[in-house]
Amino acid sequence: MYSVLEKLYVNTTMRENPYHFDRTVLFDVAARINKKRPFLFVSKVLGKHLAVQPQIPLLTGALLAMRFAEVAFQQKHPHTEEAVHAIKTKKNLEIVEQIWERPIALPNKHLIIGFAETATALGHAFFRACNDQASYIHTTREEICGMAPIIRFEEEHSHATSHRVYTENKQLFMEHKHIILVDDEISTGKTNLNIIDQLKNAYPHLAHFTVISILDWRNNGQRAAYEEKAEHLGITLNVISLMAGEMNVEGSVEGEEEPVKKNARSIAVEQIEDTLPSIFPYHSFSEDGSICREPYYAGTGRFGITKEEECRAEQEFKALSTRIRSKRRGGETLVIGTGECMYVPMRIASCLGEDVYFQSTTRSPIYSHEDTLIYNKFQFESPENAGVTNYLYNIPEGRYEEIIIVLERLASKKGLEELLASLSTVGAKRMTVVKLTKGTSLPDMKSSYRKEDVTFLLRDISHIKMEKSTEERERLIQQGTHYAEMLPIEFQPNEQYMRLYYETLHRYAARIAIAIGIVAEKIIAGKRLEDVILVSLARAGTPVGILIKRYYEYKYKVNVPHYSVSIIRGRGIDETALLHIVEHHPQGYIQFIDGWTGKGAITKELIKACEAFNKKYNRQLDATLAVLADPGHCAGIYGTRDDFLIPSACLNSTVSGLVSRTILNAEFLEEGDFHGAKFYDDLIDVDVSNDYIEKIVSNFASTEQDVWEALESAADEPPTWKGLESVENIKEDFAITNSNYIKPGVGETTRVLLRRIPWKILVNPDFDQDLQHIYLLAEERGVPVETYKNMSYSCCGLIKEMEK
Repeated sequence: MYSVLEKLYVNTTMRENPYHFDRTVLFDVAARINKKRPFLFVSKVLGKHLAVQPQIPLLTGALLAMRFAEVAFQQKHPHTEEAVHAIKTKKNLEIVEQIWERPIALPNKHLIIGFAETATALGHAFFRACNDQASYIHTTREEICGMAPIIRFEEEHSHATSHRVYTENKQLFMEHKHIILVDDEISTGKTNLNIIDQLKNAYPHLAHFTVISILDWRNNGQRAAYEEKAEHLGITLNVISLMAGEMNVEGSVEGEEEPVKKNARSIAVEQIEDTLPSIFPYHSFSEDGSICREPYYAGTGRFGITKEEECRAEQEFKALSTRIRSKRRGGETLVIGTGECMYVPMRIASCLGEDVYFQSTTRSPIYSHEDTLIYNKFQFESPENAGVTNYLYNIPEGRYEEIIIVLERLASKKGLEELLASLSTVGAKRMTVVKLTKGTSLPDMKSSYRKEDVTFLLRDISHIKMEKSTEERERLIQQGTHYAEMLPIEFQPNEQYMRLYYETLHRYAARIAIAIGIVAEKIIAGKRLEDVILVSLARAGTPVGILIKRYYEYKYKVNVPHYSVSIIRGRGIDETALLHIVEHHPQGYIQFIDGWTGKGAITKELIKACEAFNKKYNRQLDATLAVLADPGHCAGIYGTRDDFLIPSACLNSTVSGLVSRTILNAEFLEEGDFHGAKFYDDLIDVDVSNDYIEKIVSNFASTEQDVWEALESAADEPPTWKGLESVENIKEDFAITNSNYIKPGVGETTRVLLRRIPWKILVNPDFDQDLQHIYLLAEERGVPVETYKNMSYSCCGLIKEMEK
C-alpha cells in the first residue's frame, strides 16, 4: 500500500514479474495535480521525474526489447540476466554497450512508436537495441506549421491530451505490418486502443500490434477490452511488460501548492550552440500562438528514423559529447533533457564519464511536499514551447557541481531564463546550455516539384490568410500598400482556358526547348559548369531554372545546384537567401534566372540589390540576368528576344510548383527571415507543374541541332533597353500618370488580366497568333482590346487607375 500524506492511497497486487523486480526498484507513487487522475506512478528507471544514471533508462529500454524477443520469437538474449542485475544494483551499467553490439534479431520489419512525452527515450532505447529491421518514430504534442499529422489521437487522462504523428516518409507505415507501441506505464490501456484505431483506419494492412510497457495495471475488464478490440479489427494484439498487476486508488491530495520560492543567484552560464547536421527545417506553433522557427534535430526520431539514420545521429552527438566532456571539471553532474527531447540528452549524458545523472523537464504537475516522494519542484515556462508550464522535481541543494541543459530548439527565451533562474538556487557552480540546432533561419517551403529540381529558399506561411480580392488588392496598392504585403486569390482557369494552355504548350514546346538550350549554353560560356549555381527568381523564373538544370543533366550529365529566391520590386532581393547560398557555395558562380522581361524593373532591382550586397558583405555577385525571353531588351543573357507566349505565363501556382507569389510583410515574417510564400496543396489535383517541365525536356534531343545553329548564326546584342521607348510612347499616347500602370509584354499582360484591374489591353496585330489566351481572358473579364502598333511588344496591359 502506498500512501501520500495519508490522503491518497494506492494499492497494487502482482500478476506477472518475469525478472523478479522489487517494486521499489521500478516505481513509487506521488499525487498529481490533475482532476482526471490524482495519482502518478513515478518511475525510478525512466529518467523523467527523478534523476538516474543515464545508462539505467537505456538498459530498461533494451530489457524491454529482450523481453519482447523472448515472448514473440523465443529468443533468449545472452545478456538478459546481466541487464536485469545492472538495473537492480546500478552496477556494471556498461553492459548496455555489449547489448547494442548484439542487437535483437527481429525477423522482419517492425515499426516502434514511443509515446510523448514520457516514453520518447524509452521507445528509442528499445529501438536502439534492435537490428536493422526496426524503425522508430515517436508521437508528439507539437503542432508543426504547414504539415498535417498522418494520425492524431487522444490520451484522455493526460495533462496534455492530444498526440500527433508526423513524417515526411509517407511509406513508413506502408512498409511495416508489425507495430510496437512503447509507453512507460499502462493504467487503463485506452491510449493504446485509441492509436490502434487510428492506425488501422489509416493503414488497413497493419495486422500485428504489440504494446510494450514497464508497468501494466489493467484489470480483467480492461484486458478483455483488448481481446475484443483485436477480434473486432482482425488483428493480433499482445501486451508485454516488466511488471503487471492491478491497482486500486482511494482519496486524493486536494489543493494546489506553489513551488518553493528561492532567490535566484548569479551564476556563469556557458552556451554551446553546435548545429548538428541532420535537421528537419520545420516550424511549430507554440501554445501561446507564437511560431518557433528553429529547426528540429532529426536524431530524436520525432519524424521517423531508420537504423542507417540512427548510426549517423550517433556519430553526431558522440562528437558533441566529446566536446562537452572536455569542459567538465569533475564532481557530480546533472544533465537535463527538455520535454519530448529525452533520448539524445540521455545518450550525451551516458558519454560524459563518471558521476553523471540525467532527468528531464515535464508538463506533469505533481504535488510537492517535504514528506512525500516529490519533495521539491521548480516551475517555469517551457523553453521549447512558449506558453506551456514545465516542471523539474527533486533537485537537492548542494548535490551537483555542474548542471548541463540540452535543448533541441529554443522557442521561449523567457522560459530558458526562468529555468536557469530556478536552477541557480540549487548550489551548482557551473551551468551549461547546449543547443542541438542553431538558431539560424532555414527554409521550409514545400512545392510540388521534385526535390532534386529546386530548393525554394522561402518561409512557408501557408497557415496565414493573406489573399485579397482583385478589387480590394488594386485599391490598396494604389493607396500605397505594397503589392508584396498581400496575395491575390489564385486564378482558377476554366476548361476552355486549360484547353488553350495545352494547345499553346504543344505548339511552343520545341521553341521553348530551343530557347532553354540557347540560354543554358550562354550561361556556361567561358565558365566551368561545375562552378555554376542557378538562382531563379521565384516564381516566374523557377520553371526556367529547373529546365536549365535539366538541360545540363541531359547534355553534360552534370547536376548543378538550383535555388529559387524572392526578389520584390522596391524591396530588393532576399538577402537571407543570398547569404544561405554563399555560405553553402563559397566558391560558386551565382547565375540569376528569370522567365522574361517587361520594362526591366526586376533587372534594375537585381542590379541595385547585388551592388548593395557586394558592398555590405565584400562579395562579387554578378547581377547579369539570364531569361528565357527578353522582349524588353534589358537582359544580358537571353534565349530569345521574341515576345511570344511562354505557356507557364498562362497559369499561376498550378504551373509553378503550387507556390504562391512571394511575400514580404513584417506582420508575419521576422526581421532576417526568408521572404514568405504559400503552398496551395488544395490545388494538387489540377497541378501541371511537372507535366510542363517534362513536356519541354522531352524536346531537348530533337532540338539539339537547332540550338547550335542558333548559337552559331546569331550575334549577341547587348541590352539597349529598347522596351522603355515603347513604355514612354504608351504613357504619352494614353495620358498615363504612372509607369507602374503599364505592363508590357505577353507575360506581364497575362498577369494584369489574372491579378489586377485592367483598364484596357493593347495588342500589336503583327503578333496575333501568339495572343489567343489574351483575347480569351479579356473577353471573360470584359476588358476592351485596342490595336496599337507603336510598341516593340506583342501586347501591353494597362492597369486601371481607380479614379478613372
